[in-house]
Amino acid sequence: MFLPMFLCLIAVNSLLAMEIDIPNPPPEQQDAEWVLIPDEDDHLHLVNVQSALNEPQPKFNVEIGVIFELYTRYNPHIAQILRPDDLVSLASSNFSPNRPTRFVSHGWNSKGDLTHSFSRAYFQQGDNDVNFIAINWQAGSNTINYISARNRVNLVGPHVARMVDYLVEFGGMNLEDVILVGHSLGAHVVGIAGKNVRSGLLPKIIGLDPANPLFNYRNPATRIAVGDAIAVETIHTNAGTLGFSAPLGDATFYPNGGRSQPGCGIDLAGSCAHSRAHEFYVESINTQTHFYSYPCQSYDEIRRGRCTVTGEQHRMGGDPGNQGTAHGVFFLETARQAPFALGRSS
Repeated sequence: MFLPMFLCLIAVNSLLAMEIDIPNPPPEQQDAEWVLIPDEDDHLHLVNVQSALNEPQPKFNVEIGVIFELYTRYNPHIAQILRPDDLVSLASSNFSPNRPTRFVSHGWNSKGDLTHSFSRAYFQQGDNDVNFIAINWQAGSNTINYISARNRVNLVGPHVARMVDYLVEFGGMNLEDVILVGHSLGAHVVGIAGKNVRSGLLPKIIGLDPANPLFNYRNPATRIAVGDAIAVETIHTNAGTLGFSAPLGDATFYPNGGRSQPGCGIDLAGSCAHSRAHEFYVESINTQTHFYSYPCQSYDEIRRGRCTVTGEQHRMGGDPGNQGTAHGVFFLETARQAPFALGRSS
């Protein structure tokens, strides 16, 4: 008995150590019973999807656990806190309806790095006059239990939508000047927010390597999806492991094929490649740097590692970036380290 059990344990450990193509399979194979989920130390765990999603979760109060942090060129380092239905916090802030507004949501176990990266890109590396609102839901996402964080996405998204509607009604914000951006679980947060905004259809939502574990392609109501905004774009950098592989937006970009990223070395859990999505996008905010991409004939070509170019180039990322003109799946190559973009403006 001991030898077969020992060999079985070796086989399981070998499986977890491999860089395997588990989720997301093509759309017709999206009902996987088990998925691999990394913990905060990048150790992989097999989790049963149905039992995980049905597991009782600790109570999470979005009114307290979600904080909207406003940064502008007048306060690029220290956030001003905005609260839905709190006119005092709005009136005393640097928010201006005359500027474009950008909401950005982090993912699981974020330590604020995403917020700092965007703030630097907008106000230190560039001369951008925007209302940058960081959606801080670390109280719900900074947990060793990925399942709890994933299930709270469905609570955080509608609360973000409420804030958008509040700023339109009481802050004079023009909905046409709003873009929502999210990384990993945050990509699904902004997608669900888009579904719940009552002021109208948002012009653009951008998902940066939308989280894969415990999300189902066949259930777009619970994830970022086409229709959440006039234009939905997604950037996939760890497709099939931590990030979704199948196209989720009107335009879907696959840098370096979308599965692994140059310069990440041995990246078994995929955390390096997963982070590249927001690193690419933050770099693209600098208007001197362009990520030019080629439209491919189909998603199947992306999966097979080849691309039949079918039309004009489009930029990946940028602010405001494509104005609803990019449709389909796109391929591009990047450098191994920053600066990652290989194209420059003339």
